[in-house]
Order: sequence, then structure tokens, then C-alpha cells
Amino acid sequence: MDVALKVGSSRRKTSDTLSAGERRERINAFDRDQLARLLDVAAGDRLHQLWLFLADTGCRPNEAFALKWEDVDLVGRTVHIHRALNLDKTEKGTKTGHGRRVDLSPRRCRAGTM
Repeated sequence: MDVALKVGSSRRKTSDTLSAGERRERINAFDRDQLARLLDVAAGDRLHQLWLFLADTGCRPNEAFALKWEDVDLVGRTVHIHRALNLDKTEKGTKTGHGRRVDLSPRRCRAGTM
């Protein structure tokens, strides 16, 4: 067999070539105990409120950094996620290209905890 025919045949799949099922299998989310330990350790961190927000909403960090106050509805307890930040701090769309509303937990809506 010609060596040139083998090139690329054993390439690893990238995230854009994975099926939805394969992507789900690769997700390695924290379980409740792991998340509780992380938040306990982060309690003294200056970014504790950010860690809580990310844990409560499932929001990606670059989406959280792009939030503006007009995206937040404290009365309705929701946040509209529809943009993200690039590393150079320019705005871009979300990873999926679609906006979404995420619920805020009651602890996120208390005065001074956002």
C-alpha cells in the first residue's frame, strides 16, 4: 500500500468533527461533592462570587465576562447569555451561536451577591 494513502487515516477527531454523542461522552463535569469541595476552597477567593455564578448557571467564563447589567433580570431571576469575549476582549457570539436564558438561584439574586 502506498504510504501517501495512509496519511490522515489515523487522525484524531477534533471538536468540530465529533458527533453530539461523542461530545457528551467527553464531558467530565464535577459531581455534587466535587463542586461543593471546590466552592468551599474558593470561599476565601476574591472571585468567589464568580465561581458561584458559574456553578449555579453553567455559564462559560467567556460568556460571564461579556455580561452587561441589561442582560440581568433580578426580578425574573434570569440572565440572558448571548455574547462572549475573545481573549483580546472583543465581543463575539456564544459557542453555539444562539442566545439562551439561564435561571439564577435565589442566593444569586440577594442584594450584594451578584
